[in-house]
Amino acid sequence: MAHIPAPVLPQKLHHINFEVKQVADVGAAFERALAAGTPLANMLGQHENDGMVSFYSVGPDGWQVEVGATGRQITDHFRGTADRVNRLTEDYRDLHSHLAQGAMSLCTPAAGDTPLLTSLSGSGARNTIAASVNPPLDYARPVPGDGADSIDRDHDV
Repeated sequence: MAHIPAPVLPQKLHHINFEVKQVADVGAAFERALAAGTPLANMLGQHENDGMVSFYSVGPDGWQVEVGATGRQITDHFRGTADRVNRLTEDYRDLHSHLAQGAMSLCTPAAGDTPLLTSLSGSGARNTIAASVNPPLDYARPVPGDGADSIDRDHDV
């Protein structure tokens, strides 16, 4: 089969990473790459930002291929973020309850008024969305001869 050279295109992918379970696996892959004469982009080292121990080789298409282990996992960050958001939600509920109870102790609602203390969710939550919403009115001046009504014609504006 004839070899047809591929057109030279700008490289868009910098590298792909294969994460292995332990540093010993990184070392074994590094030794195999050296023995096979695989071109290396970066020698064995450790990232400052995530602590991953890895090396980078260069694949046939010019992509860098990283093999690494022990990198910091982002799940720890997101777990911490979720915990903080949950605490913030609970703090907001406590603040809402405190303000509503304070307001109730300072004033007596008139008959038929919506109570100040309502649940933030569930059956006691307030629904402020109207049952039917009308589309916005056209406030533009009419174009002579188009026969369209407008707010200014209807209201002598």
